[in-house]
Amino acid sequence: MNLQQTLAGITSHYGYRTLLLLTLLITLATISLWMQWHTKPAATPVTKTGSGPDYYLKNFTVTVTGTDGAPRYFIKSSYMEYTSGRETVTLIQPQLLFHNENHSSWKVTGEQARVTEQGKQVMMEGQVLLEQYSESSDNTLRIKTVDLLLLPDLRRAETAAEVTMKTDDSTVNAIGFRVDLTQDKLNFLHQTRGRYYVPPPS
Repeated sequence: MNLQQTLAGITSHYGYRTLLLLTLLITLATISLWMQWHTKPAATPVTKTGSGPDYYLKNFTVTVTGTDGAPRYFIKSSYMEYTSGRETVTLIQPQLLFHNENHSSWKVTGEQARVTEQGKQVMMEGQVLLEQYSESSDNTLRIKTVDLLLLPDLRRAETAAEVTMKTDDSTVNAIGFRVDLTQDKLNFLHQTRGRYYVPPPS
């Protein structure tokens, strides 16, 4: 059936006025679709407005030297980022390693750290572990605490939080401590309690 026969059928069944109304509706719908297509606004590019870091590094090791060019300590981290305006470097899973002239070494690890004052202060956050190794002894000293303030240039660290120090033959608990990494000196501040293992007589 062609278009002329279809229109004739609609006219005989519904009348001429119905056919005229149907034709008008189809024409208006066609014009409306055409206008929508040609007046469609152009796509606006999405501009990223998030405040992300200015730069970042992944899985790196840095050697920090003194004015004489000699290495003072080492920093390892799985991720570092810096954002301008805050003047703060954020480290994820940081490790700081110090070597002393007395052939002892200290390794400080944490969950996260904030480096401020152009590297003069490192605030280790979350669970922090300090480990001391000595070439003259197999007895490793381990200290667990939280939120440790580390002063790398002075090689000192301190916290007001609870501290647990363990060696092969002793355990010491205290509230707050200070440590001089160059002299291997520990100063427990409050509520110090110690337990020592005494081997049985041979």
